[in-house]
Amino acid sequence: MANACKQDGYVVSGYAEDTGLIQRLLHRAICYVNSDNEADLYKIARNLFQEHLERSVKYGGRTAESVINDYLVNPHYIGNNILDILEWAESLNLELYNMYPSIEMPFIIDSPYFKPLSTKNPLYQKWINIVRMRWQYAIQEDKDVFGVINDKLGDNLNENITSYFDKLSAILQTHDYSSDSYKELKELTHRLEDTIKHSLSALTSSIIPLFEELNKEVLEVMDMVVRKKEKNEPFDFEYTPNHLFKGYNGLGTSYVIFHKK
Repeated sequence: MANACKQDGYVVSGYAEDTGLIQRLLHRAICYVNSDNEADLYKIARNLFQEHLERSVKYGGRTAESVINDYLVNPHYIGNNILDILEWAESLNLELYNMYPSIEMPFIIDSPYFKPLSTKNPLYQKWINIVRMRWQYAIQEDKDVFGVINDKLGDNLNENITSYFDKLSAILQTHDYSSDSYKELKELTHRLEDTIKHSLSALTSSIIPLFEELNKEVLEVMDMVVRKKEKNEPFDFEYTPNHLFKGYNGLGTSYVIFHKK
């Protein structure tokens, strides 16, 4: 694709991100260790992963049999690491133009006249790997995920940030350097500091237990798979994770656009 692309053209690719496949690879592991034949595999898939199958049929325009064949029967179900794709692109003199879902770092402020922060920057690579954890555990739609985050940040965060900037701007615009105005600004500043501190603490206290719970569920499934494979111990088909195997079931197809300089 890169060789066929003309100079100043664009390479557009859809691909499966490897972390986004994890939940469906767990589906495959469960089916694999509990199946003696393809009929068993189809039966287990329909009984355990019906929500995923229905979602795939609805949005992918395929039959349930086709979906099962694609990601459970087919021996080749391998994703690509976005960091590898970025490295590959750079080696071919392709520049990242855009991608979905986004890997853009938050809080960036450089002018568009600057070259974008390199994806080889060590901090950027750490950020991308954190995002990949989100892709692995993707279950809910963004509006639901960010709704929970919004609740944890509290209702007065917006109000206190706005009040602080309004007061500081008013003082500087009107040259109101009175002690009363300064006292009010100090109070607003301290209130804002407390609000941000409490909001971020509440958010962290919410995210860490959820992250630990998700990791625990992956290990619980893997433990049953290993015991079934090595010792033929009965697999607990009544096991119902609180989070895994629901909704998105990880990340679907990702899209990336590169510019050939």
